[in-house]
Amino acid sequence: MFAMGLASIMLLIGMVLRAKVPIFKKYMVPTSVIAGLIGFVFMNTGMSTLLLRQVEFGTFSIIIVYLFTIAFISIILTDAPKQESESSTGKNILKGSMGMGNTWNILYAFTPLMGALILVVIGGVFGMGPVYGMMLPFGFAQGPGQSVTFGTMLEGFGWENAIMVGLLYSVFGFIMTFLIGIPLAKYGMKRGLGVYKGGEIPEYVTRGHYHPEDQKPSLGQSTTYSGNIDILTFHFAIIGLCLIIAIYFSNWWLLVPGTIGASLSGMLFMNGIFAAVIVKFIIKKLKLDFLKNNVLQTKITAWAADYLVVISFMAIGVGLIRDWIIPILILCVVTTIVSLLVSLYLIPRIGGPNGFERTVAFFGVSVGTVPTALVLLRVIDPELKTTTGIELGLMNLIMIVGSLPIVFVVMAYAAGDFTLTQTLLMFAGIMALYLAIHKLLQVWNKPSFSFFGKSSDNDLPEKPTKNI
Repeated sequence: MFAMGLASIMLLIGMVLRAKVPIFKKYMVPTSVIAGLIGFVFMNTGMSTLLLRQVEFGTFSIIIVYLFTIAFISIILTDAPKQESESSTGKNILKGSMGMGNTWNILYAFTPLMGALILVVIGGVFGMGPVYGMMLPFGFAQGPGQSVTFGTMLEGFGWENAIMVGLLYSVFGFIMTFLIGIPLAKYGMKRGLGVYKGGEIPEYVTRGHYHPEDQKPSLGQSTTYSGNIDILTFHFAIIGLCLIIAIYFSNWWLLVPGTIGASLSGMLFMNGIFAAVIVKFIIKKLKLDFLKNNVLQTKITAWAADYLVVISFMAIGVGLIRDWIIPILILCVVTTIVSLLVSLYLIPRIGGPNGFERTVAFFGVSVGTVPTALVLLRVIDPELKTTTGIELGLMNLIMIVGSLPIVFVVMAYAAGDFTLTQTLLMFAGIMALYLAIHKLLQVWNKPSFSFFGKSSDNDLPEKPTKNI
């Protein structure tokens, strides 16, 4: 709780800086990222000793696992909004979610292959093994939660400081999301690539909070009598039930021998998803879903995401991985460039009128998380009028399935079950499979817009372009 209190102080400081510092307002850097940077300095310069109470980096790592699981449980417990749309819109949503989801899978398979090969070449100089390059997708494509989850598993196999390396990948990705993503979004807006012309960005968006005249009720209906149990208490109680079930699921997976059982046992967030699906089904069967407040549920998800970001920064102890900083920075820069190029090449080829919005949002997902991608999306589509926001949610179904083979291969190598050559060949084979699936899904077409072509190239069609 003391560690959570420290993170809270950083968030309050970050909120003030977001409202007052011009560069933070210009790039719309979320408070959680600003707070994380401050917390990173606070933890790594020994300033925490001024509080007369030492907090270990590992404490923040433990919090990350549970916050990440809570966030996924809350996402599953939230009901998707009902869409009254035309069939053509439904097809565009399906195509967009499949195209972005499988593009993410391609990156997820390529980056560990690339990272391992880079460390085969330069890692020996720094004493850094290829397995740390294989961790790239855990940090960049998935974020701090999986970095800690899979990093913990790797440390269990004897690979030291895997958690710290994964978290450093994650926070570098968060920074790149806005350092590159915001200019990319603004450049596209200047070229008229957006479906909706939002005009000037409201002051409350850059400021980061509402003044009284801007405030609107947004917490939905109260479903419980607060004199009995508060609605927030009730929703957290449901999450707590799911969390306990998830812990038992994780223990039961240990009954499965070998790497598969150990891997599934370590994925508390995935077991949280299973638990939430079951609990949500039971609630609906008992016809008690009238007690749920979807607006409040999304706020709980956002609460977990905000704390998750700042605590991820505070969990990194640079002193533990000082000798590896150079190769880690090389891996981060190369991965960011690759993610940007893949976003610019493949996403516009999915087809449909919202190719620009998808491209910007996908870059946010490829180096950050879905919440950071939504921040970028709101820059160009502030009212989320395009289907891109829905597609970002649906693509997770494809991403979860696509990530599992890579996780099993990495863990098998870390456990000594596969040789390096076998592991690299498996990465290449899985990536080739995902590329073939991309073609079969008919999401590899002519680009629907051009970032760098003539303005006439950006007259977007109302319907997806024909397949090649």
